[in-house]
Amino acid sequence: MEILFRFFRHFHKKHPKFVYLKSILGFEPRNFDLYLVALTHASYFSDKQDANGYKHLTNERLEFLGDSVLDLVVGEFLYLKYPTEGEGFLTKTRSKIVNRESLNRLALQLGLDKLLESKGEIGKTALGNSLEALIGAIFLDQGWENAKKFVITKLLNQLIDIEELVSQETDFKSIAIEKCQKEKKKIKFDTKPVQNNKIDTFESNLLIDGKSVSKGTGKSKKEAEQVAAKEWLTSMNEKSKN
Repeated sequence: MEILFRFFRHFHKKHPKFVYLKSILGFEPRNFDLYLVALTHASYFSDKQDANGYKHLTNERLEFLGDSVLDLVVGEFLYLKYPTEGEGFLTKTRSKIVNRESLNRLALQLGLDKLLESKGEIGKTALGNSLEALIGAIFLDQGWENAKKFVITKLLNQLIDIEELVSQETDFKSIAIEKCQKEKKKIKFDTKPVQNNKIDTFESNLLIDGKSVSKGTGKSKKEAEQVAAKEWLTSMNEKSKN
């Protein structure tokens, strides 16, 4: 492990991964170690014991920090962009931007899948988590203003159409409930917090007539249920097309 990171620390600036990361960020990292940690999934060292001191080298702590930075930047951005809108609108719109599905998609668009170090199955949220960790690394390496600039320039202005996002219907849970009521089916969301997870995460199991049809995860019970409902509705739409 130490040999690996020692090698990465001495990456030549012309190394493809360094160059690729620089193209994503739009600037040259000062502390490259931070970004290596941000792009290292916990599974990469899953076979190591805590006593070896490797756990802090995964991206979970940076993910926690980046999540806070992202929420604040997006919150301020929307507050200034929509001066006449109320709290409900701002909260709902921010949720559309920072939910797991959106972050996973943004991470893919940035190309973080080419940089994330992992081992085995990493789950659907790993890329979105790595994006939050990357934002945490930027904050520590470059400070608040540059972290804010990255989120606004790279994500909000280049990769997200805010106006289109605002116009989208996203209350998938209500749509799913209404659909089941019309078809006289019983619907239930079995939602619980994920055990052994330092970062608050919930998993929702959507049951239709007692049968599990989809699952969703999120930072809140509401978000997990929305994801589960959307997964089911999407699968039903795909079946109807076939």
